[in-house]
Amino acid sequence: MHKFLTLIGLVAALASPALAQDDADNDSETGSGTEGVRAAVMAYFNAGNQGDADLARQAFYTEEGVMFIHRSDADGDRVEPMNLGDFADRFGRANPDRNITFHDITVSQGHVASAHITIDFGERTVDDMFLLYNINGEWKIVAKAMAWY
Repeated sequence: MHKFLTLIGLVAALASPALAQDDADNDSETGSGTEGVRAAVMAYFNAGNQGDADLARQAFYTEEGVMFIHRSDADGDRVEPMNLGDFADRFGRANPDRNITFHDITVSQGHVASAHITIDFGERTVDDMFLLYNINGEWKIVAKAMAWY
């Protein structure tokens, strides 16, 4: 049930631009604005570039955070969940030839945010959607949904 509620929160955050505040309405010195969100997402991206599991753990809320992976194969389409701590453990191989594009960052009331990026691997691209919470003054990725294309 927890994973389902996290997914619902991600969808709600991404679908609610009326709740969004622009960066001028946030205190960027404490990281409650888009700079703090961008820093958390960049820590995740840099962890992949460097193959650094510890850096990935810094970006993620590893205890209860979850990612959802869309898979499509001979068995059909499905979404598989994975704990973000378990996902961070997989960051052991550097991928330095990737490029990141930020499409959107939305911060609501300085407590919850969403971010949408794509990562270009050359022949393939991953589309990443993040839900983040400001936990004790630090933005943490609590949910991630991704799809390869």
